Amino acid sequence: MTIGVETDSLVSLSNYGCLKSNGYTEAIIRAYQSVNRVDPNFSASAQNAQNAGLPVDALITATWQTPATAAADVAQCIKDYQLTVQTTWLFTEC
Repeated sequence: MTIGVETDSLVSLSNYGCLKSNGYTEAIIRAYQSVNRVDPNFSASAQNAQNAGLPVDALITATWQTPATAAADVAQCIKDYQLTVQTTWLFTEC
């Protein structure tokens, strides 16, 4: 069974470690904000989750006008920071 935590703010390595030791198996981290930018906390939170041993999913929250741009920006961030992301979720807002 997968037990995940979804975050939209910076989460420390120690906090992710605590979550892992309490049975959480995945971190779902907001990677893109509906204000049309990569979340400034995404890369650090993703690195912290990975270093704590939690797989990472990326959550893109984009307006209906920007999903392709959002996906490209997040893909570039993942590449730039050499992150490993299992699944990328795309939510569009009207």
